[in-house]
Amino acid sequence: MLPHKIQVHAGTDLFDREKFLVKILSVKETFPMLILDSILTWPEDTGLITEADILLNIETTGLSPASAFICMAGLGRFEGGHWQLTTMITEGQAEEGELLNQILAILSAGRRIVTFAWQSFAGRFLRERLLNLSEEAAGSLSHLTVLDLQVELSGIRRLLGLADMKRESIMQLFADKSLSLHADEARQAGGEILRGRELVGVYAVWELKQDPEMPEARLLIRHSERDLWSLLLMGSLSLYLQLRAGLLFNSLTWHDDGSSLTLEAELAGELPLFKACEPFPGGTICHEDGYLRVKVPVYEGTLRLYLPGRPSDYYYLPLEDRAIHKSVAMGVDKAYRKRASAATCYQPVSGRFIPSPDLTLVPLIREHEKSSLCYLRVEPEKWLRQPEILRAYLCSLL
Repeated sequence: MLPHKIQVHAGTDLFDREKFLVKILSVKETFPMLILDSILTWPEDTGLITEADILLNIETTGLSPASAFICMAGLGRFEGGHWQLTTMITEGQAEEGELLNQILAILSAGRRIVTFAWQSFAGRFLRERLLNLSEEAAGSLSHLTVLDLQVELSGIRRLLGLADMKRESIMQLFADKSLSLHADEARQAGGEILRGRELVGVYAVWELKQDPEMPEARLLIRHSERDLWSLLLMGSLSLYLQLRAGLLFNSLTWHDDGSSLTLEAELAGELPLFKACEPFPGGTICHEDGYLRVKVPVYEGTLRLYLPGRPSDYYYLPLEDRAIHKSVAMGVDKAYRKRASAATCYQPVSGRFIPSPDLTLVPLIREHEKSSLCYLRVEPEKWLRQPEILRAYLCSLL
């Protein structure tokens, strides 16, 4: 069951735009832009997103801020027990300044901004366009607190079986009819949207006629609402961030059969979007019957323990194939030592090991300097005394 179910007013179909969301609830004429508000409800706790946040989505007429402009902005704010989505559409490039001023007025409230691809695109584009107003306006973005869901969720990409971190790829997760989302909601969440040139083409038709009842206007509104709606859905994926942090493990056991090690973690809840995956060749992660099961191969032999600190603090002894600290190396004849490099700053260690793709594990044990895997020594007695070691290892696989 998904952690957050979607509710709507009075039993209306959330994606029946004729009945509900496409209604023009307000047209503000205080500046030359059409404001169209839509209302939907969402439970109070949406995981990553809070009631104090502001949702933001911008649409542009191209990829380069030097030649394109911001033609549409979607904003979401939680008021009166529901999320209110507002789509602002300019009537042409001449009105972009009005749109930018309106965005700045809302962002200046000091609330956190929730958006997607801020770091890779939206933030840079908005900053460059704000420079047309003033350097002060562009500089105001540096004071914002931004939750970029593309960045925030990148750490659970493997858990969710995502090929990339594009919005469309993430939203396909919610298109699975077997999930507890309503079928229409699931279809729309991962369904067709306007892409790149298609959106620009639809906007060009709107720019010519500027009729709020025309089909192109409805398409633009629907696209904007869908992108804002996607932020709320992505916010519910916080459950998987908790999993990766080890916060959902009720218990953790293991079984060593000699050639492989199996970890079994009892989970505090279900994971409907979890995808079975291979963290590295020979390793498997699956989820079934309320348990996370991980099987990894056991390597037996000699590996290299890379020493902490700077290589310049060590000397390498070629005959012994190991590095020692320079304070000790002063007693070794110069003919039998040389300054260590990043590649030779290690000591050999023998035993049984299990691999991990997390190169931040400490101590750092690898096959060689450029190996894509590091290793944890198999030490059952130590794991019994310090279960957090195995818990940290399991999190490193996720």
